[in-house]
Amino acid sequence: MMGTSFQTRAALSAASAAVLTALTVAVAPTAHAAAPFAGVASTYNGTKVGTSANQPTEDAAINAAKSNCNDPGCNFTFVIESPNCGSLGWSTSGDGEYNFDVRPTKAAAEQSQGTGFKLAASLCASG
Repeated sequence: MMGTSFQTRAALSAASAAVLTALTVAVAPTAHAAAPFAGVASTYNGTKVGTSANQPTEDAAINAAKSNCNDPGCNFTFVIESPNCGSLGWSTSGDGEYNFDVRPTKAAAEQSQGTGFKLAASLCASG
């Protein structure tokens, strides 16, 4: 009887340890490298534009782009996440229409502007 009780306790203890290990592995945080972000900030009609690349967060990308634009009117903001590239074009008619496009390459993003839009900025998230 004593041997059976000990074996039951040992088995329960081993099972508890296995469950605890599995839970620890399941809820342990993993470190992931953050994808870099790029930001574009522009004034109305693209008269002033600021950009930033290789930023750790979307907010950092926008804040750096606004700072680089260096104008209080830089309120048109856009974010690009790695591995993508993006471009901003403003209508040549001066009507305030803009086109922001994200593509896999900088050249493709620039070409996406088409006729009627003047390229104001193009960059890739990773620089």
